[in-house]
Amino acid sequence: MSQSEDVKIQIQKILISINDITEKIKQEMGMINEMVKAKGHLTLTIDEANDMLAKIAKKRVSNPTGQLLDTQYIHDEFDSLNAFDPITMDLITQKLMAIMDT
Repeated sequence: MSQSEDVKIQIQKILISINDITEKIKQEMGMINEMVKAKGHLTLTIDEANDMLAKIAKKRVSNPTGQLLDTQYIHDEFDSLNAFDPITMDLITQKLMAIMDT
């Protein structure tokens, strides 16, 4: 085999690998879409928010300084956990407040 053919074979193997990974991602996205259809966006958002709040609460117990309802503390904790960006946090807050108002 020539060097050119070896390179072509390597490129073909890489492209097949990329295709396999793409198919796996598509399958996972399909599963996520099915879960969203079954549970709804709000339920998934609430589950994620609950997980992050539980982490904050556990951290709070180990470091009980500051005020209990210090929103800056909560935002700082979410930022340190890389949980949600500020826009997502605002959307979660708005949706939860709308539910509590009804």
